Amino acid sequence: MSRRRRAVMAAVLCAVFCQAAPVLSQAPPAPSPSSPASPSPEAAQQPAAVEAPDGTVLRSKDDVIRVAADYALKAGDRAHDLVVVMGNATVDGHVLGDLVVVLGEAQLGPGAVVDGDLAVIGGTLHVTAGATTKRQVVVVAGSLDAPADFAPQGQQVIIGFKGLGDAIRGLLPWLTRGLLLGRPIVPDLPWVWAMVGILFVVYLGVLLIFERPVRLAAETLTATPLRSLVTGLGTLLAAGPLLLLLAASVVGLLVVPFAACALLATGLVGKVAANTWLGARLLPEGEERSRLTLARSFAIGCVVLILAYMVPVLGSVVWASTSAVGLGASVLAFVSAYRRENPPAERAPLLPPPALPVSDDRTVAGQDARGWSTPFAIPGALPAASSSQAAVLLAMPHAAFADRLAAFALDCILVALFIYMMSHIDGQAFVPLLLAYRFVFWTWKGTTVGGIVCQLRVIRADGNLVGPGEAMVRSLGSIFSFGVLGLGCLWILRDADRQAWHDKIAGTFVVKVPRQWPV
Repeated sequence: MSRRRRAVMAAVLCAVFCQAAPVLSQAPPAPSPSSPASPSPEAAQQPAAVEAPDGTVLRSKDDVIRVAADYALKAGDRAHDLVVVMGNATVDGHVLGDLVVVLGEAQLGPGAVVDGDLAVIGGTLHVTAGATTKRQVVVVAGSLDAPADFAPQGQQVIIGFKGLGDAIRGLLPWLTRGLLLGRPIVPDLPWVWAMVGILFVVYLGVLLIFERPVRLAAETLTATPLRSLVTGLGTLLAAGPLLLLLAASVVGLLVVPFAACALLATGLVGKVAANTWLGARLLPEGEERSRLTLARSFAIGCVVLILAYMVPVLGSVVWASTSAVGLGASVLAFVSAYRRENPPAERAPLLPPPALPVSDDRTVAGQDARGWSTPFAIPGALPAASSSQAAVLLAMPHAAFADRLAAFALDCILVALFIYMMSHIDGQAFVPLLLAYRFVFWTWKGTTVGGIVCQLRVIRADGNLVGPGEAMVRSLGSIFSFGVLGLGCLWILRDADRQAWHDKIAGTFVVKVPRQWPV
């Protein structure tokens, strides 16, 4: 390894803290460039050749790097750079370069000499009387155990938080023998079993308190296991970007804590349901559906999963699978329960609308909700009664997603052209101007310019055109529909009434009218 690469790896952390040297202590004056005793930067980067006791010459190739292993540099031995990650370093010899220990302890013996920087991250530095350090000593998230007369020749920087370093080092056995091997449970670690016991009690409490949701999720998992898995994976993939987009907006930032708590609660219920489902598959409950039987199935499932979690590779696969399938079953059960409690209102079959009084006898062919051709009169003037006009608008087919997208694109182009022509208006005002434009036109004409071109009208549930109140709510609700990756607008594709989220919030529909319909 070259000297330059060694310097980047060994001193990157301590260099950050050493940038604050003028604050911690007075920096020594820089040597004069004209001084003959000042080495050039190129010469300073070249490692000095040192003759070992056996006569061999040690150069930069004698760097030592250990990961998840201890290392001891014995008395009389020399090494250029010594880097130990997730291990302990015992130095009784001579380190010609830097000594870096991350998540471990460094022990300097009485004859230890460190010519370069000494950095200990997340560990303890033990210094014995007689040890020598010739440059900076940095300890981060750890402690320094040294004699009272220990004084490094360079700067000394101690950053506390020893408890944090101890906690991280306590996780090292689980990281090296658990996570890296693909198993969540390491059997010989006592604190892991303590965590298992705590989680078992929490899961059991969720089971007893929320028995009905857990049972519904378990039944959903029994009926549709593959769909539950796909739903769980989709929820996990969409949760991160969704929360990120919500956090990026002022209004959505208030929703983030509630959304995160809802996702956590759903996942918790799903995890308990997955354990219960597994136990019920191994030991069927029969006709008895008591709380005790449910707890028995849960306990059996927990025991089986705990045993699986201790197997390398298989443990991580089982944990990820049960978490995803449980989350998906919980989401599906919630959606099913919501639909049962809030069934969609049955729409009466639409009859051909009555002919309206018109100034001439022109008629055009329209379509009812069933897609059948229905001739009805198109007024050349305003209808005689607003109730008749509302009935006709209610009979109009709901606008398709493509029509609404085309109208929105035209509106965006009009607003962009307006901003372009008004040179004094900043482009950042595009969204506020678009919202104001849509609000004004919805209130005035029940549609926008793009809606007129695409033959769209925004109506209320009773068939009348929207007023200022509905227009304002719909405008603000459209921010939420667009803010969540546009899911609120894509909802039109799957909704029976072709409503977006802001339509549902404002209680409005978008209908497609004939081309001759008056504005």
